[in-house]
Amino acid sequence: PPTTTNQTGARATLVLPPRRT
Repeated sequence: PPTTTNQTGARATLVLPPRRT
């Protein structure tokens, strides 16, 4: 699938989870 957008708006890769550090 294409790149998804995180709730915050940060782009997450299709392999790695959303950036939530």
